Amino acid sequence: MAKVKTPKQPKDDAPTKPKKLASSWVLLRQTWMELSSFWRTLVGITLVYVVLYVVLVMGLNITSGLSVPVDTGLNRFSQAINSIATSINDVYAQAQSDTTVLVQMLLFVVASLALIWALRKLQALKKITIRDAYYQGSAQIIPVLLVSIVLLLTLIPAVIGSSIFSVVLQTASVGIEILIVSVIAGLLLLLSLLLFSIFWPAYYIASLPQTRPIQALKSAKAITKKRRLSIIRKFLVLGLVLGICGLLFVVPIAIIAPSFASYAVYVALFAGFLYSQVYLYELYRSLL
Repeated sequence: MAKVKTPKQPKDDAPTKPKKLASSWVLLRQTWMELSSFWRTLVGITLVYVVLYVVLVMGLNITSGLSVPVDTGLNRFSQAINSIATSINDVYAQAQSDTTVLVQMLLFVVASLALIWALRKLQALKKITIRDAYYQGSAQIIPVLLVSIVLLLTLIPAVIGSSIFSVVLQTASVGIEILIVSVIAGLLLLLSLLLFSIFWPAYYIASLPQTRPIQALKSAKAITKKRRLSIIRKFLVLGLVLGICGLLFVVPIAIIAPSFASYAVYVALFAGFLYSQVYLYELYRSLL
């Protein structure tokens, strides 16, 4: 009589039989449950990231880096919008050295790896410390950095489209030209979203022990097959939720005290970082 083979247990995070993705509402609810259950550890990891960002990127020069001029000639709502716009411009549009950009990227990767490692352990109901999350979570930083480079390359079409649109918007005098370029820029953006959705899970797969970047990229391509449009929709839902919640938090503060708008923007950005990391990890888990 033939022996019946016992199926091997899948490794942690190893893809099994494809299943239907969780809905955006379920992901949002699961994210909130994870944050409410393990908020001390997750917030602690994020606060370490904030401190490192302040020390290594902003150089402890918080006051001058976050001060926003207030135009007293505007009404309070206009002052608030002006303060928020100036703060966001200071965060994203100001000229930065290559070293600063590199440090920002490294801090982002290290902090996200710490959160991913912590989520894996916390969901297994294991006791961990913030120190362990940073020390042990960064063990796979080289493969993850290599995968991050690939993910950045997927954004090249969107960057090209944005650059072309910006130039044409300043120089074009005919509406049809702007319309055509807008369509082209939109298609390039969709192409970047599609490419990113294909390889995005490789970031999480590469964080597993002894996983090589090529292996992670191949696994990501396999588990996202026929589900990429659904992944893109969930990305858009996350962006919409973060945008609405960020405005609901920042705008009232900017109206009451415009000079504190920059502080509110930074708080919203780091809170959004934490929420998006948990949301995307839950989305990744739903692919398995």
